Amino acid sequence: MEDNRQEQVEALEVMAEFNGRLVKNLPILVKELSGNRLEDTDKFLKSIIDAINWEIQVVNGTMGWAQSNVCSFSCATQLWKNTSSTAGILPNEAPSTPYNLKSSYNKETGMVTFSWDAATDDVTPSRALQYNIYVKKAGSKEYFMTVPADLQTGFIKTGEISGQIMTTSYSMYIDNEDTEYEWGVQAIDNGKRGGHFALSSFNPAATGTQENKLSEVCVYTANGDIHYNVSENTIIEIINTSGISIVRASVNGSGVYRDLEKGVYLVSTLIGKLSRTFKLAL
Repeated sequence: MEDNRQEQVEALEVMAEFNGRLVKNLPILVKELSGNRLEDTDKFLKSIIDAINWEIQVVNGTMGWAQSNVCSFSCATQLWKNTSSTAGILPNEAPSTPYNLKSSYNKETGMVTFSWDAATDDVTPSRALQYNIYVKKAGSKEYFMTVPADLQTGFIKTGEISGQIMTTSYSMYIDNEDTEYEWGVQAIDNGKRGGHFALSSFNPAATGTQENKLSEVCVYTANGDIHYNVSENTIIEIINTSGISIVRASVNGSGVYRDLEKGVYLVSTLIGKLSRTFKLAL
């Protein structure tokens, strides 16, 4: 009984933090529904409705704990079981990987600005996605990260998220110019699901803007298929406009992916720490 109460308390604590972010999105939705509709406004509306329904489920499922604190144990209570996984409801998919990573260093101020192109998600609109960035010196085990997360899987390690980035850029002070740095960025959706990190590197001693692009990677469309040509072992991932990964594989040389539905795809390629993303239409 005590374990069950603790689970209900934790569920309410998570909902309280989640509700704060939900409320922040409501004015944006109201503005769009009032006449400034965008292409994904309907999708945005559905994500808000789904979030509200989830909060209702949490409240209903914790009524037993709430009533036990204001009346005797003889009070009528209801405990609800989440059966969404057996009711045909798909699990929350992780956001896609941000792409087109860039870094720019200002020697006068010692500030470096990181930027990237927005990721996509199956439910959360791109403009509502949040981001997490990490920076470390090359070869070091110590790193700076805005939100605690697993670098390999992108799993968010805390239920109470703070420090997330609301835009597609971030600036910070670097104290050593003569050092190679590694950095990465991941997207986080409204369900607190973190995607894989996109990785890059930079050296403050190099002036100007540095982009992580791969020159020896070619991805293109022909005859309704996606073709690739790479010169070394490359991880290639094809993502549709819903943010769902269609293909993820390690390849080398030339190849083709056939029988894909017509539409727009993001094709991400990764060699070591460098990545490049192509936007293709079939």
